[in-house]
Amino acid sequence: GYRLVKQGKGRGRPWLKKFLIGSLQSLLFNDWLALRLERGLYDRVLRGDIAKKHATRGEFRVEDPEVENPRAATLEISATGPLHGRKYFEATDEARALEDEILARYELTREDFRARKGARRPLRFPLEEARLEVRPEGLWLAFFLPKGAYATTVLREIMKKNPEGEASGVADEVA
Repeated sequence: GYRLVKQGKGRGRPWLKKFLIGSLQSLLFNDWLALRLERGLYDRVLRGDIAKKHATRGEFRVEDPEVENPRAATLEISATGPLHGRKYFEATDEARALEDEILARYELTREDFRARKGARRPLRFPLEEARLEVRPEGLWLAFFLPKGAYATTVLREIMKKNPEGEASGVADEVA
């Protein structure tokens, strides 16, 4: 994926190239998320962040973090991170500086992703339509996830361990 965005066209099947570049976009998003966690910015918004309204799914640029952070604290809104490409809502100011910091780690620029469609993904999301049932074989958890969210991430937070590393059990049933 890195070679494809830096050098342009390569040989190979289009679906594979799309997959590889998408994997690079995900890596950059994950590093951006880790940086925000590291700096205590997980449940906060910065000037220039593109925030998502969870109830309506709308997005807006944060102009005044002092006004918006109470909404972020109650999970009404969340910052969104970039899946770099063309035609996506770009962050500015402090938020853009964080995104640029991650790109610089990999010697990448936004221009490197010009051939891909860009998007934004929220760094957190409220768990919707959650149900917990007691069954003879154990607990049964059901929930709805938005695009870009993973059940293993939810289970890791609930269980406080990595369900992907389990040989059998809950993670197998969820898949």
